[in-house]
Amino acid sequence: MKFVLRLRISDIRRLVSEYKPAEMAESRIWATVTPQVHKRGYYAKREFLQVCEWNTHRTAALCESNASRDVEMITRAALSSPDERVRLETLTVLRGVSWPTASALLHFGHPQPYQQRLPLVKRGG
Repeated sequence: MKFVLRLRISDIRRLVSEYKPAEMAESRIWATVTPQVHKRGYYAKREFLQVCEWNTHRTAALCESNASRDVEMITRAALSSPDERVRLETLTVLRGVSWPTASALLHFGHPQPYQQRLPLVKRGG
């Protein structure tokens, strides 16, 4: 049996150049997204989608369905709140954002170092 390459070498090189390990994506967010969000006080939709994608691929379509205006308004309200629970719960108003994604958005976007300190809620009986 003879091995036949299905892709052209140029396609393989292009795919390799597009591969971005999570560490590279995180470094890019810290370098480009975080300073802009801190400066403005809110996420632009493009930045919001970068952080959502970094956090999880599963909700990408839902996150994309948020209007730019909603992303700006809700992230501005969340990032400016002095109350941590309000920050988290405000972000969950956006489609595709649950607590883990809200936590990631605060991790990169909140001006003070962010650590979740909310008490764990015991589920079930």
